[in-house]
Amino acid sequence: MVHVVEEYAWPGGFLEAMRSTAPRFAPFVTPMAAAVTNGTMIGGLVVCAFIGTSVPLLGLSGAALVFVNGCVHLAATVRTRRYTPGVGSSLLLYIPLSVVAYVLFARAGYLSAGTLAASAGLGLLYQVVPLAYFLLRSLASHRTAKAASN
Repeated sequence: MVHVVEEYAWPGGFLEAMRSTAPRFAPFVTPMAAAVTNGTMIGGLVVCAFIGTSVPLLGLSGAALVFVNGCVHLAATVRTRRYTPGVGSSLLLYIPLSVVAYVLFARAGYLSAGTLAASAGLGLLYQVVPLAYFLLRSLASHRTAKAASN
């Protein structure tokens, strides 16, 4: 929740930052898209927390998601050379806590090489889903505009 507050309430400005960072997707970066994406992410993270060690692959996929999300915020900040809403909580919470989760799972004997690879892959896939949505919407919009001009 701290991360979402940083993105949208204090200091906020995530939607505007995303629109300026990825102008091709700007028409699709809406409050509804943000609510669905963040609501799904929070719900999924709650499920991952409750699953925990009973299904380590799924439990750790939530840690991988926040790690990847944190890295995306950091990359956007480096790329644009300006603050990206969410980068503070990413650096202070998301990235360190996800690393701690993997270390704790490893120490407890719940982390095999396969679980590490598959959970990391799932975390990456979870992050890619909203980006793929924006890309598909952008491509469909471009085709529609091109067809209308012909």
